Amino acid sequence: MTEKRQSESREHWREAWLATGDREPRDVWYAIDETKMAYLRPHLPKSGRCLEVGCGTARLSRFLARLGYRSVGMDYEPAAIALARCRVEVDGLDVTLLLGDAFSLPFATGSFDVVLSTGLLEHFADPSPIVVEMTRVLKPGGLFYSDIVPKKFALMRSLQTVKLRRCEFWERRFNRAQIEALLRDSGLSVKRVFAAGIFPPPLPLVGRSRFLAHLQDRTAQAFGRLARRFDGTKVAELLGVYYFACAEKPLLAGRQCKRRMHREAA
Repeated sequence: MTEKRQSESREHWREAWLATGDREPRDVWYAIDETKMAYLRPHLPKSGRCLEVGCGTARLSRFLARLGYRSVGMDYEPAAIALARCRVEVDGLDVTLLLGDAFSLPFATGSFDVVLSTGLLEHFADPSPIVVEMTRVLKPGGLFYSDIVPKKFALMRSLQTVKLRRCEFWERRFNRAQIEALLRDSGLSVKRVFAAGIFPPPLPLVGRSRFLAHLQDRTAQAFGRLARRFDGTKVAELLGVYYFACAEKPLLAGRQCKRRMHREAA
C-alpha cells in the first residue's frame, strides 16, 4: 500500500471510530459476532491467553473475557483503543488494550493460545505478512481464527448504491480456496473455512427513525437465525457476507522438520 493510501486509510478509520457512539448497539453486526463466537467456541482451548489483532472496539476480546480467557486487544488507531477502553469499562471486564502494528506484533514468539481478528484481512492487498505475524506469536498447537468480509456480492449489501469512496480500494476479493491457501502458506493447519452470514439488506432511509431502525434490526436478526442452516453451503457462498476461518499452529512441525532433515542426511 502506498504512503498516500496508508495516510487516507488511517484518516478513514480515525473518523469512523470517532463517529461511533459510546453505547454499543445490539444491531445485526452484534448478532453476527455472537454467531461467530458460537461457531468458534467448540474450537477454543479450555483456558489461555488470547490476542485480537485490529481489535476496533474489542468486541471479540470482550466476548472471550466473559468466558474467562485472558484477553489482549491491539489496534493501530488511538481512537479505536479509546473507544474499546470505554466499552471494556462499561462491561466491567479485564481486557488489556494497546496500540500496535499488525505487521510487526510487539510480542514474543509463542505468546498466545489464541490469536484472532475480525474484518481485518480483507483490507490489505496482501494480508499474508499479517497472518505470518499472527502465526508467529501463536503457541504450537494454538488456535488461529479470522473472519473475513471480502469484496463480493452478499444479500446484506445488495441494496447498497453508494460506494465507500475512501476505503473502497482497500477491500479485496476472497473465496474459500484462497483463504485456505493463505492459512496454509503461513504455516497453519486448516481446521475449518466456510461462508456464512445471510441477512437481508437494510432498507434506505429506515435509519432516520429509531423505532423503524430497531424493528429492522430485530427482523434481520430473526431472518439471520433462520438462515444459519445455510451457513457452510453454496447458498452462503453466494449470499453470505463473511467467511469463518479457523486453523491451528502445528504442534510437531519443528520435530517433523528435524526428522526429515536427518532422513535426508542419512
